[in-house]
Amino acid sequence: MIPSTFRNQLGLSQGMILVVEEGGNDELRLRIQEESPTLVDKQGVLVVKVEPSVDLTNITQQERSRRVSDFVCE
Repeated sequence: MIPSTFRNQLGLSQGMILVVEEGGNDELRLRIQEESPTLVDKQGVLVVKVEPSVDLTNITQQERSRRVSDFVCE
């Protein structure tokens, strides 16, 4: 529950979607999701356009490293 004084100060209203993100120094951040995800037709395939909930920088390299590590440790 968020007290009404904080809701008013932050401009929060019923129905808004809040996203919880991990910040630096073991902190959590709350942000308002700007818009609802939308569906886009990409050559006959519906694709969801959303904001990523995690940092996707170097995600391919991170996943490859994880898989190699899992393979080597077996």
